[in-house]
Amino acid sequence: MKKLICFDLDNTLVYSDKAHVLAYNNALEKLGMRKKTKEFLKKLFGRPHIEIAKLVLPKYNEEISNKFLLEHDKILINQTAKYVKAIPGVKKTPILSNCNKNTMKAIMGGAGLNQKLFKILIGNDDVKHSKPFPDEVLKAGKLDKHKPEFMVGDSIYDVIAGRKAKVKTIAVLTGNYPRNTLKKYHPTYVLNSINYLPKLLKKLSK
Repeated sequence: MKKLICFDLDNTLVYSDKAHVLAYNNALEKLGMRKKTKEFLKKLFGRPHIEIAKLVLPKYNEEISNKFLLEHDKILINQTAKYVKAIPGVKKTPILSNCNKNTMKAIMGGAGLNQKLFKILIGNDDVKHSKPFPDEVLKAGKLDKHKPEFMVGDSIYDVIAGRKAKVKTIAVLTGNYPRNTLKKYHPTYVLNSINYLPKLLKKLSK
């Protein structure tokens, strides 16, 4: 029987911290604001981008936030996507991301991933609410005409989104969230990386 498995992109299928850190800091610099440390920014990854803007900008307002996020996307697409690296073990599958679709494509291109390998791409511009809301997971099910069986991701927000969509969740340890933190949100399984997913699926199919 066919299984629909939804994957997060950043730090689940690709290592992209460097690309995002540089893009956020260059955007801050362009707007005349102080850069943030790599450690500070990495702790924010996985959240909706609007939440990141609220925590990064010294004074939040909608206009400045939009400029900041648009600048981040532009810099990542044109300059920093080259620093993205693929995590081994990527297969044809729906990909869900809190990035918009153009940024997702740049990240995949920077990692050398052929977009034709992926069945469905869903970005934050394809849904009303991005993760931790379940909208992206539910949309994948509608597009594929199969209910997703698993949501795989590196952050607590992926786990929350999957649980809200009433699908099993698989947390991977290739991001910035340690095992103990992820387990507090009760994922169905925790794996070191997606490389261990085929073994898990084989075990579950017996």
